[in-house]
Amino acid sequence: MPARGGEHLWPIQVHAAQIAPGVWRAQGAFIHHDARLRRPLLVGADAVVRAGATIGPLAIIGNRAVVDAGTTVVEATVGENTLVGEGLALRRCSAEGRQLVDLDGDRGVAIDDPLILDVREPARSAPTRWLALALLGLLSPLTAVVQGLRACGLSIAMPTLISRLREVKRGRRAWVGVNAGRSAPSAHLELSMEAATAPTGLIDIGLALFAGESDTTERLRLLAWYAEAKCARVDAQLLWRLARGPRLRMGLSASGATMSGVGRA
Repeated sequence: MPARGGEHLWPIQVHAAQIAPGVWRAQGAFIHHDARLRRPLLVGADAVVRAGATIGPLAIIGNRAVVDAGTTVVEATVGENTLVGEGLALRRCSAEGRQLVDLDGDRGVAIDDPLILDVREPARSAPTRWLALALLGLLSPLTAVVQGLRACGLSIAMPTLISRLREVKRGRRAWVGVNAGRSAPSAHLELSMEAATAPTGLIDIGLALFAGESDTTERLRLLAWYAEAKCARVDAQLLWRLARGPRLRMGLSASGATMSGVGRA
């Protein structure tokens, strides 16, 4: 990552959003608000940076990698699915699984201590993903019917529902969550970063989570809390709140098909 106008040693295609100048974060990545970020740096998809960690400058954290609390990564890379232990200092090296490579001398050493380096197990297909796959099998034949209706001037967002079910199957979307874009950007960068990790869901519980709250900062705090506290019990409580207050129904509109709460008791 050379300075503007500098010589590039190799092209890098970044699939990430720039959340601050020189700070890039991919989809699903979690960066604790107590972590120190020094640009330029990239945190890959579904990676985790714990509290007190220092990332950058000139650092790349690979997809699904984990940098534990208090660890420093400077002019170094952490490979995909690599777990880096607590309180370590990585400088001018590359950590790939249980292998540590010196970038200056191109010498590698195997690390047998899982508290220093380890491999993160690949994500397993949850039963909910198989349920999404089953629903896809039922809904996919309806796509041709929906296209015929749209040709007649009727707009039904069944394709959007099918695409979101595909995201559930691939693990990119939860069954229950909040929809992106409900809160405007905030001046609090760290709070916005935490809120951005709140999972999107096929069933939108935003109305129950926000409960009429209109303050942008408070909505971001609620999103950040949900991102940290999300579990089956929390989701069940929010769904119950929707069922008791707003009526839960399937919303089919031009903007998309989601489960949403409408109306109030």
